[in-house]
Amino acid sequence: MIPGNVCMDRVTGDNGSNVDKAIRCYALALEVWTRVAAPLEWARLQVSMGNACVDRVNGDKAVNVDKAIECYNLALEVWTREAAPLEWARMQMNLGYAYGDRVTGDKGANVDKAVECYALALEVWTREAAPLEWAQVHLNLGIAYRDRVTGGKGANLDKAIDCFEIALEVRTREETPLEWARTQVNLGATYMYRVNGDKGANLEKVIDCYRLALEVWTREAAAPEWAMMQMNMGSAYRSRVTGDKGANLDKSIDHYVMSLKVWTREAAPQMWAVVTFQLLISQVEAEEWAAALVSARSLHQFGPRWVYWRQQGPYVVAELKRLEAKF
Repeated sequence: MIPGNVCMDRVTGDNGSNVDKAIRCYALALEVWTRVAAPLEWARLQVSMGNACVDRVNGDKAVNVDKAIECYNLALEVWTREAAPLEWARMQMNLGYAYGDRVTGDKGANVDKAVECYALALEVWTREAAPLEWAQVHLNLGIAYRDRVTGGKGANLDKAIDCFEIALEVRTREETPLEWARTQVNLGATYMYRVNGDKGANLEKVIDCYRLALEVWTREAAAPEWAMMQMNMGSAYRSRVTGDKGANLDKSIDHYVMSLKVWTREAAPQMWAVVTFQLLISQVEAEEWAAALVSARSLHQFGPRWVYWRQQGPYVVAELKRLEAKF
């Protein structure tokens, strides 16, 4: 096994250090496995190097992603569609992911490039030939359409929904429960932002999708994902236009409180602050003044340690003054 792969698969030690070690190992291997001497191994190493750069947490993200794109394009010089169609398709999917995550360049052009790459991958990875890969590409394509800034927003979001629903034809709860849940989450998030259709019906779909995901992402099996879904459900119920407004706000508060059972101030301070801020908004809308005062004081005490304090701090300070005046 290539030492770089060992570092990438390592579960002990610091993840950032492991990935950096893997990159150094791949670079050393490329000094021996040149394109001329060992083209297939050279291409495989370029792919491994690209994957490591995508996963890298150290260094500048923009540089890392651009390096990954460079590596994948180099691999495609050997892994052509004619010579290695399956590897070519995988490279198209990897490129699509990298372009979707790219920081440099024009965002619109990057996302359009991601869509183009995923479409190319689907020319080889058909549902009949590679159903799991076909479903994964549709999931990624859906995310790309949701992020797309060119074209009509409504049409892009509807296209994203179509892609997620297509992926669910293969990613069933019975066959791939974790992937099914993840796809439900993406589908729900897209309905949250949908501009076409009835707003009330869209929000009901959001809640339905999140509720389905929570049947798999239980607190016992996937605590961070469960906490995220509880937070998302809180936002969905606060935005809900059907049903009783007061009951919806009560449900929103309940979900935020559930999320805080996992994302405590001690265990996850930044996410604790995010959820507590959302909880404060729902408590204020529900006119639960005493509970809102507790939330506002907690956030004010946390203050600048929260990365979003500059943006959200003024609201917290204003609400704190207003709430204290009530008591």
